[in-house]
Amino acid sequence: MTLLAQHGWGKTLKITKALGSGSIGGLILSPRDETPENAAAVLESIAGDHPDATRLFDPLFHAGQVVPANVGKLPDYSYYRPNLARRDFIGASKFAGYAADVLGFQYTLNVTSLVAPTIELVNFGDSSAQIALQLADASSTHHASTDDKRSLLLSFLINENALQSLDELDAFLDAITVMNADGYYLMMSRASSTHNALIEPSRLAALMYMVYILRVVNGFDVYCGYSDLIGLPLHAAGATASACGWYGTLRRFTFNRFRKSKGGRRPRPRYLSTPVLESILISEMDQISQAGLIDEFISGTSYDNDFRTKLPFTVAWPDEDAALHHWEALAAKVNEIESLTVDDALKKLVDWIDTAEAIRSEAEIGGVQFEPPSGDHLDMWRLAIQQFREMAELT
Repeated sequence: MTLLAQHGWGKTLKITKALGSGSIGGLILSPRDETPENAAAVLESIAGDHPDATRLFDPLFHAGQVVPANVGKLPDYSYYRPNLARRDFIGASKFAGYAADVLGFQYTLNVTSLVAPTIELVNFGDSSAQIALQLADASSTHHASTDDKRSLLLSFLINENALQSLDELDAFLDAITVMNADGYYLMMSRASSTHNALIEPSRLAALMYMVYILRVVNGFDVYCGYSDLIGLPLHAAGATASACGWYGTLRRFTFNRFRKSKGGRRPRPRYLSTPVLESILISEMDQISQAGLIDEFISGTSYDNDFRTKLPFTVAWPDEDAALHHWEALAAKVNEIESLTVDDALKKLVDWIDTAEAIRSEAEIGGVQFEPPSGDHLDMWRLAIQQFREMAELT
């Protein structure tokens, strides 16, 4: 198990510093935010300095579904197809061409695995699922015809609303597990207003089940993009790796990342408190400090000292430090369940939830006021774990 950086705009030295400290094990590079030449250079540099690091390139083929689009550097890539519509997926030759173009570019990069193109799967029983399956099958066929020995990850971007029917999910899993692939790159498309960790229990349970069937039952590698804190239950279900970036649209996937920005205020600074499994507003941390409970919320990273000795609102908390702390704190939790069985990892996760609720309750009694929906995800996770156990017959 490992944590990866979900790459995007404004990488500065975050990724190289986190690789150097060991808090991340690699990255998933975004072509939206690098020219083809820069993308190749970033991957070469990381391969040279950290040869064991996981290096993936997400082609973002699905960004072509957004009209009008704000896709950054993607038009510089020869495989990119804007304004994708149903008519663009008629005929086997179209799928073969997309697979050849997307994988063909990746063959020139110093990546550890190849990532197949995909579109958003809206429902497991509709045409979007058939298109996603055909893109995966065409990619598998194309890769098998080459001499490239690197592994192929079939990619699926699943709308969270699709994760409702276990029968349809089982049928989909039956279809993809017989394809010629080495693993899977899974992403969940979220509602744009959704809090990162907040997800309806049955949907989280279904995604955990998907990871479990692919990884534990069938032995494939499973990489979960745009996961952030939700990566913890996915790791408990057996995920090979999860990924998390340094701002909101790199911590959960929404198509807003590819739409014109309407502006707005800068996000308020947050601190990832792993004892409560939550990104806490610095203003809330200030209340916690004044209540004399700051030690209960500290994650134990190399960036924590000032929060122990000063009032949080006086602590310099630049974006880079916040991101590096976030990765270090999250990776520590991933490492705690790395060697556990699924059953034991789930028990550990429930213990964390119990502890988080107790700490939050103590703070609330002490007068700390958390902004909603802070903490609401904990009961949802607990129910999701119970539902997943039933789905996977682990009860």
